[in-house]
Amino acid sequence: MKNLDMSSGFNYDFSEKELRSLMLFLRQYQQVVPAVLEIFMQSIEKHFYENMSIGEAQDFFTGKHPDLL
Repeated sequence: MKNLDMSSGFNYDFSEKELRSLMLFLRQYQQVVPAVLEIFMQSIEKHFYENMSIGEAQDFFTGKHPDLL
């Protein structure tokens, strides 16, 4: 049986819209997101915090994103 704790490679190039939608989805359902996905979610959040101004991040995370979800 395969050890599921081992590192595995997976490559996918997300569009910016896909990343934004995924982040909003994960934030919306963060209470039920399995703990094992926490590092994945943190990695996506880090992407946004490194690529957005403070104002853009505030607008994004407070619901000013009409074209997503």
